[in-house]
Amino acid sequence: MKVCHTFAGCLLIGSLAIFCLPTHLNAQSFAIGGGLSTPSDEINNVYNSDFVTKDDFVGNLLRQSSGFGLHIGSRLYLELDEELALVFGIALHRFNESRLDVYDENGEELIAVLQATQNIVPISVGLDYPVYKGFVGFYVAGDLQYNYIFNTIDIVRNDLAIPFVDEPTNNRVGASFGAGVEIDLAAVILDLGLRFNHANIIGKEDDEGDKTYLTFNLSVLFGEKTESE
Repeated sequence: MKVCHTFAGCLLIGSLAIFCLPTHLNAQSFAIGGGLSTPSDEINNVYNSDFVTKDDFVGNLLRQSSGFGLHIGSRLYLELDEELALVFGIALHRFNESRLDVYDENGEELIAVLQATQNIVPISVGLDYPVYKGFVGFYVAGDLQYNYIFNTIDIVRNDLAIPFVDEPTNNRVGASFGAGVEIDLAAVILDLGLRFNHANIIGKEDDEGDKTYLTFNLSVLFGEKTESE
């Protein structure tokens, strides 16, 4: 429930900011959609470390691979010229719950079990370039992102009462790039896209792994990104 509230607030703020932008440019369009998010192994490294510490204690944190996730989001396109659109977007990526096991320093005794759910909210600005326009079109795109990364931790077992942070959060600057196919149905345009995302290019801690993920997205686009030739 808290995740839903967080995303709803971000979506509302982002949408208001987008629609308050100057809109005197020739073409405008709005897209909403969702799909699959496929994570790298570092997505569920919620503490950005493979160790947990308490006083003189060091524990080994073993993470299961994070499973497929889902995302929803929206984008606004403003035409810069006939070949280029400026894009503003906001989305929520929610990755499946994964198990985190904490062992003693020797890696022999299991002393804690955690369940973690990972969430990333990217607020982005970028460019969209239509390589080919037609009934079936093709485009490439890229953007810069401000990523709000937050996690929900459920402590299943905690034998030594290690004070885990139950909702670790991070803010990182990242980027994405990708390509897609558009099918013009006259009333709307279907957009099927593939994108590579790197969520923590700037601002990550020492030894923090690269948090990357692929997205497969199906969106409904209202209007054209740029005017037709």
